[in-house]
Amino acid sequence: MRSDRILGCMHRVVSHDLPNQLVAIQGLLQLFLLEEADRLSTDGREYLGRLQSAAGRAGELVRFLKELERVNSHALKVETFALADLLGEVQGLLRQRRTSWVITCPEVWFVPRIAGDLQVYVQALHELFTGLPNRGEGHASVQSARADGSVELTFSLAPETATRADPATLERSLELVLAREWLARCGAHLILTTPVNHALSIVVQIPNP
Repeated sequence: MRSDRILGCMHRVVSHDLPNQLVAIQGLLQLFLLEEADRLSTDGREYLGRLQSAAGRAGELVRFLKELERVNSHALKVETFALADLLGEVQGLLRQRRTSWVITCPEVWFVPRIAGDLQVYVQALHELFTGLPNRGEGHASVQSARADGSVELTFSLAPETATRADPATLERSLELVLAREWLARCGAHLILTTPVNHALSIVVQIPNP
């Protein structure tokens, strides 16, 4: 696809020189703040802080473009696996990162099996969870009674985390965009919902294999 070729070109251009330049800019700004802090006014320190934040944000955009190009450059491997395997893989990665996210899946009479690349699902959900405000805790539930035969995997944030997770902010986050791109490769969809009690839930709709 033309968009994939354009994205690949952007990745090659952005990933070589720009990251090094951003690191240099951040280093010079930090050095300037350390050596000239006494001479700076309050406004001057604020302006330099904004410059540092902007350089950090640009670094995140570079990381996002590199990850997105890497995902699109590999052929999709289709397999069938149980949702329990998916939850176990994601939980294991979160434990390695020592986050406080806890995924618990209620017992069901059967565990649906879904099609797609297991690692695509794992990477998408892991990226999303580690990007949530203060990580927090949550619970996972599985529904497979949709009319079209698809599976719905719902992650409900704990109340204290949900109050810190603004849906509008998450919608614009790099983590959500990247997670959606990963999941789309398996034909899945990710949506944010806000039920009546104002708690935030993340729903992954997975097609019937």
